[in-house]
Amino acid sequence: MECSNCHNFIPQHVRNCPTCNEDVGFPNVRAAQTKEERDALDIRIRDAYVSVDVRGCKRELDDFGTAIEDSKVVLALNIGVLSALVANDKLQYISFYYQRDSGARIPEDNEFDLGRESVDSLLFTHYHRKINFAALTIDNVGVEYYGDYHITLREETIRKRTSFFEENSLIFCLKHKVIAGTKFPNGYKATWETRSKLAQAKLSSKIEPGTTPSDYPGILIKQGQTGKDDEFIEAHIYGQLNRRTIEQVTTRSKSRRSADRVILKRVRKNLAEIGVIFSEIS
Repeated sequence: MECSNCHNFIPQHVRNCPTCNEDVGFPNVRAAQTKEERDALDIRIRDAYVSVDVRGCKRELDDFGTAIEDSKVVLALNIGVLSALVANDKLQYISFYYQRDSGARIPEDNEFDLGRESVDSLLFTHYHRKINFAALTIDNVGVEYYGDYHITLREETIRKRTSFFEENSLIFCLKHKVIAGTKFPNGYKATWETRSKLAQAKLSSKIEPGTTPSDYPGILIKQGQTGKDDEFIEAHIYGQLNRRTIEQVTTRSKSRRSADRVILKRVRKNLAEIGVIFSEIS
């Protein structure tokens, strides 16, 4: 039986689905809903509006927040991972930790893979292995450092189990000197319903008089030369994903390698079977 909420295959009713147990909610979402988090985020929003009011761009910040209400969550993947994910309904996209522990993925010798578990275990105490990472976007393009193929996830399959964080959590810890035994500062997490507040609080300094909707994608995600240079709002999704959670796949035509063409033909066929849009942009 397929869970109608997360589209994972489960043997019993949705209440027994480990991804969709709504009786207790999802721990990452609960963490973003605490009074301390909400109050601290509200203070950041008030401060942001004081700043833009002085600079004469309150309307622009209002409009930016309205645009974020329609934002999506995008997972950037390489063609090999995408091909495996869309092959059939029973294949799952699992977290870095499950991939590593199963032998399917070898951690890279870089500061992200070397430091991520210590950071994630602080941010997601006792459940960090179940979190998948993505980015908030308004143009269906995610962080290009992580892959050329950008998978927009269907809101109805992830909304209740997704929270948002100010930026790459490892970068955040380095900036704020968060180490074992200390607590993450409040005001940097959001739920689906409050993600626009988080974006406004974080990015109000990027909003100027005359900022237009065409500027929003570059404000929300700054593509860097390296992973350390990327700036984005991190999405934290509790539990697995499969091809039924995909709404759209977007890629830049210039970024596609010729070696991908055979694989891509199969990917597009599999996506067409389930009615998923494949979009190429310049």
